[in-house]
Amino acid sequence: MTKRGSASHSAWLMFMYPRLQLARELLAKDGAIFISIDDNECHNLKLLCDDIFGEENFIAEFPRITKRGGKSSDIVAKNHDYLLMYTKTNSPKLYAIEHNDTAFKYQDEFFEERGYYKLNQTLDYDSLQYSSSLDYPLEIDGEVFYPGQSEEAYNERQSGNHDTADWAWRWSKEKFKFGYENGFVVVKTGRNGKRIYTKTYQKATIEDGDTGYYVDYSDRTKSLSTLETTENPYSNDNATKDVAKTIGKKIFDHTKPLELMTLIGRLCTRNDDIILDFFSGSAATAEAIMKLNCEDSENHRKYILIQLPEECKEGSSAYKAGYRTICDIGMDRIIKSKKLYNQEFPTSTADLGFKHYTLAEVSQTTLDKIEKFDNSGFITDTTVYDEFGIETVLTTWLIHDNYGFVNNCEMVDLAGYTAYWCENHLYLINPGLTEEAIKSLVEKYNIEGAFNPQNIVLFGYSFNYVEMENLKTNVKILRDSEKNLKINLDIRY
Repeated sequence: MTKRGSASHSAWLMFMYPRLQLARELLAKDGAIFISIDDNECHNLKLLCDDIFGEENFIAEFPRITKRGGKSSDIVAKNHDYLLMYTKTNSPKLYAIEHNDTAFKYQDEFFEERGYYKLNQTLDYDSLQYSSSLDYPLEIDGEVFYPGQSEEAYNERQSGNHDTADWAWRWSKEKFKFGYENGFVVVKTGRNGKRIYTKTYQKATIEDGDTGYYVDYSDRTKSLSTLETTENPYSNDNATKDVAKTIGKKIFDHTKPLELMTLIGRLCTRNDDIILDFFSGSAATAEAIMKLNCEDSENHRKYILIQLPEECKEGSSAYKAGYRTICDIGMDRIIKSKKLYNQEFPTSTADLGFKHYTLAEVSQTTLDKIEKFDNSGFITDTTVYDEFGIETVLTTWLIHDNYGFVNNCEMVDLAGYTAYWCENHLYLINPGLTEEAIKSLVEKYNIEGAFNPQNIVLFGYSFNYVEMENLKTNVKILRDSEKNLKINLDIRY
């Protein structure tokens, strides 16, 4: 223990090291990891991540505002913690962040086609270096403009007196002509007189194939500043407000702000990407992904949240509200967030559902039965079936056969016996496969043209020798019939 009463630095490193190693293995080749940390272990975490992910894969350390008031000491108030970002390789899949649209507030004759526009810098905004090719007078509606608004200074430069601090246009004559003719230039009157501004539209991209000149809206995106997260929307105060909208106040402490999680989602994810949060807490990550999917109908991000079943303390606000574990809080937040976003985005087709899975130890008795299993008898031993249950086995196989967690699996009634059909696979998991059920299966293959799964998968523990042989015989009959069905019988244990 340290003098502060917390675990020693070495104990914390031993706790984190294997988890981060596993995290790296789980990352996609173009994936990224974000780790939130305060200043107690930030320096150690940086060294740890350099070792596991490689110094060359360090992207940034974002300081994040926690509370404007801060945790006050006698002299210094601590107002921020950190967010470390690493990637698995040096070729990550990252996306530029769009500016918000608040600056896009002007309309012109191109509004229906291009939307609102915003003003960029003046055309003679200070150049990095002087170029005589960009130092020329412009005439617009009979009025002549000079870089830096000074004809006198322009004439002096033309006589050979200039340096790198002198003004010049940002565009060449040809590009100005192109931009002006296509409506990307406007003259505005301000405190310093008339100035030439360039315009950026919300959705216009104009290109001249002959000259190669183009003006587009690429500057709506920006490199993400590491100071972005020092703004108030990323503070814990706003995180508290976020969670209050769904599960209520004082139910969960130390949740992450929604703005932070959506920022990470925009930076790193697009269609079908998977976001893994293995310290899920109140499920802020889930809500952020749901919000992003509703805002952007073309992308369908997926999330996996992991949380230990940590119990809520008796007498706590969460316990009084009916929650017994942190998992309960997270699930309820997802459910209530779904209702919230269904109202906010009524036309969205985003899938806001989720499935809940529990990791559980298998009993030693069942493990022994699996190791010594023998189905050569006439009596079915359902011990293994009872231990795992239908949902566990079926979900495992659907994932194994590349149907994923979301699929079109449906139940099939075979003379009272329930089978499960998903595209090219028919799963027989339940015990009690009667002769009538097998006859019903054969009849279904022969009569229903749409029913033609080429793989019949059996949970071997649920069937005895007689049932297995009866099924094998009838499958062989189907193969040898006039329909010449190609059916594979797959027995899994």
